[in-house]
Amino acid sequence: AVKAQMLVALGIVLVMGCSCDAQASSLKPGDILSPGEYITDGAGVLAMEKHGILSVCKTYSDGSCKSARLWSSTNEAMNGTYARMATYGDLEVVDEANVILWSTHTMKAAGCTLSSVNCSFVAIQKDGNVVMHSGTPADPKDVLWATNTKVAPPNAKNVLHFIVDDLRPEMGIAYKQAHMITPNFDKLAQEGLVFDRAYCNIAVCAPSRNSFMSGLRPDVTGIFNFNNHFREPGQPPIVSTPQQFKDAGWTTLGGGKTFHYNLPPYFDDSGPQGSWSSLVQPYFPFIEYVGSSDMAFCPINSTLKQSFGNTPGSANMCVVTGDESQLYDYRLMQHTVDTMNKLTENPEYSPWYLMAGFRRPHRNLQVHEKYWSQYPDHTAIKTAKYKVRDPSQPLIAFHSAGFALDNGTNYPSTPDIPLPDEVQQIFRKAYYSCVTQTDAYIGLVLDTLEASGQADNTIVLVHADHGWQLGEHGLWDKQTEFELATRVPLIIKVPGKPKSAGRHTQAFFELVDLHPTLAVLAGILSPKPPTQLPPSVAAQGTGTSVAAVFDDPEAVIPGKNASYSQWPVCTRNASVMCMACTGYQSSRAVIMSMGYSIRTTDWRYTVWLPFNTTTYVGDFNAPPIATELYDHRNSSAFNFDLDGEVKNLAIDESLRPIMDALHAQLRKQYTWDSTWLVNSRANMRKGQLAKDVQMGMYPYDGVLPVPPHTEL
Repeated sequence: AVKAQMLVALGIVLVMGCSCDAQASSLKPGDILSPGEYITDGAGVLAMEKHGILSVCKTYSDGSCKSARLWSSTNEAMNGTYARMATYGDLEVVDEANVILWSTHTMKAAGCTLSSVNCSFVAIQKDGNVVMHSGTPADPKDVLWATNTKVAPPNAKNVLHFIVDDLRPEMGIAYKQAHMITPNFDKLAQEGLVFDRAYCNIAVCAPSRNSFMSGLRPDVTGIFNFNNHFREPGQPPIVSTPQQFKDAGWTTLGGGKTFHYNLPPYFDDSGPQGSWSSLVQPYFPFIEYVGSSDMAFCPINSTLKQSFGNTPGSANMCVVTGDESQLYDYRLMQHTVDTMNKLTENPEYSPWYLMAGFRRPHRNLQVHEKYWSQYPDHTAIKTAKYKVRDPSQPLIAFHSAGFALDNGTNYPSTPDIPLPDEVQQIFRKAYYSCVTQTDAYIGLVLDTLEASGQADNTIVLVHADHGWQLGEHGLWDKQTEFELATRVPLIIKVPGKPKSAGRHTQAFFELVDLHPTLAVLAGILSPKPPTQLPPSVAAQGTGTSVAAVFDDPEAVIPGKNASYSQWPVCTRNASVMCMACTGYQSSRAVIMSMGYSIRTTDWRYTVWLPFNTTTYVGDFNAPPIATELYDHRNSSAFNFDLDGEVKNLAIDESLRPIMDALHAQLRKQYTWDSTWLVNSRANMRKGQLAKDVQMGMYPYDGVLPVPPHTEL
């Protein structure tokens, strides 16, 4: 008879075959698990099936696995290897060529057997992997072998990763904004490194998150809207930012708005090829808009009720009272605290990567009264210095926005017609209060980390998906190429890097740089790019590690002398303002122009180009639709009035050499290998066709479609 024996260690069982048919209530070292018996551990089911096969299943009944078999002692391939029970009773691990990689039998020559606990033992972990340790169950040593071969390196660091939606770098001490109440962001800034020049690569939620969570620029994935994502058909295999940690042996857990809702589906909580260690704990979801996790739309004339969905006349801000648990961000905080405690109580999950995506200050601005009341009356709130668009600035770079108060009054706004000052002050107070609310919730998670005893081995970072405009140039949103839309706060605390503690760096950081930078800082050995790309495309389209600045905040990172971003619009007329093609019903086929922007130490240059709906990139060989040049030589990272982005200097011929040089740098960045571009887009278009049909739209057929949004 086939027999298997496994020692119980760290909540792990050791089994031997015999004959009975029942559920084991509990197991201790030396206990026997017989065919038909099984035990659950909260993540999977360990079972000795009636036919003598040892398995780890998702569910188990009637003597066999009833859903996915996560691991088996039969020849079911698991990550290119499988485990089997040899006829002489030893457990063997064999590769696809039937070469024995390890077995209890081959250890006997050294005097080591499975029963010789002074030598090694085999364990099924809670994530379903089978691991061979040296040492004993009571004192496990090195991992000698594992079914997934994903063993974190020695001295690996944990990562606690916060994303905050629509957060611009307007914080108290961290970014020298005395009117802001952000004690926890400020404390983190005093312990970590503050990036004064951190930028997103596209200034709207879903495309930005698809970019920095995949480690690829938007032009590489062709994701500019709210219906494409990097897991859809036509995309290459991509290893996401959290997935690279899971693949390297970290336990990865997440919650909230990390990925955008449903882009990719289920927050990429999709099994072995997804981002999260789902067997340890399922993802804690955020559901956008209708049926929202926090009823995202504020009701009219009420601070006590919650609104379901985007009902007509819903307000853009509201103050709530009562239990804070009615707010999704509070529940996310509590979930993250509970997860932190779980990780602390279960050291076998270390190292870990824990990510939490907070919703506010995304509008609608739903804030609890305890945070609203911390700020003075709205009449004391300062408004933007430049409230309207300068005539030198092309309309193609702008869009309109409005604001609705919870008394039912709606105020439309355009870049040339600002909101009334009092409405601007109310909106700003609501935004600031939401920032303070999120700061408080993140602070509670950080307190839990400190109490856990793991802070000295945990990287902590906070950043946004993009910036936000609070009335500057008449804009009340992101979705532009301007400084306040593309610039993000970024604070990273790395244990063991004392030279970075409490410092600021002027190094350019793009959110696409998170993928390689975190890998290096946390200790992933030989980090790999997110996907296989030709060398030139990889150099242009992926991020750069800036880990060196944590040893010297003034270090110069080779090749990082600027940040780059892009923005799609639905017009080819420089004098027309068209809301960007990022709605849920939009296709790549309705994009008509792409804006590309470069921000250097001294300048911001933006060019608007015709968009090619076959290659999904802007055409640098076509005459520009519009150009913008802004002088940042006297700009400060702590002055949000941005005098340098008022007057468009593109018509100043004396600055032509500067503009030409910046244009050439942009062109070099966004001109892609032609063979790769043709092949990658052919695959994407197949996926886009199905998406267009599903969304009730039609693929581009050579005739420019009518944009779905009204052009003003």
